[in-house]
Amino acid sequence: MAGEDIPEFKFIPEYANGIASIASCWATIEYYENNSIWIVAKLDPKTGACMTSQMYTLQAKLAGLLSLLKLHGAPDTIISRVNRFAENIRGPQEHRNRVVHDIWMLDNRHPGSMSRLEATASKKLKFEMQDVPIQRLKDIYTELSACRQEFYNIRADIFTAQPSFPGIPGSELDPIPGVR
Repeated sequence: MAGEDIPEFKFIPEYANGIASIASCWATIEYYENNSIWIVAKLDPKTGACMTSQMYTLQAKLAGLLSLLKLHGAPDTIISRVNRFAENIRGPQEHRNRVVHDIWMLDNRHPGSMSRLEATASKKLKFEMQDVPIQRLKDIYTELSACRQEFYNIRADIFTAQPSFPGIPGSELDPIPGVR
């Protein structure tokens, strides 16, 4: 075993493209979410990125965005849309996680196809090979593309509405007397 060369791995090109498209689509959703936080917090992108790059999960960023929206008095319609997005993204996020984080292998049982090893343990262990037809990757990409478009629209509405947010009086921003 020691000293053996690991066999070279090759993706079927259509699968490699599908996985890359899914990963890039997800990164775009995360960028729109980060950018929304920067808009509400009134931060330039570089300053904002110093903070949001330390927040590792989409759900943590959505929770932060919701807190900021409420703090700054954003309209209830925007808050509701972000809440709805936070609920609706859970399934697509899990699909993306399996595509990006699982081990992919050529599937000898189905020439021209690939499989992934799903190793999860959410309340019950799942440790098995999953055949993934290329159409499944296309469907996941379509699902994530709809999420990307939805959050793009939310971000645009936040950007448009942000100047009208009533904000918070300075006296309410820090509860410790005499600090300001």
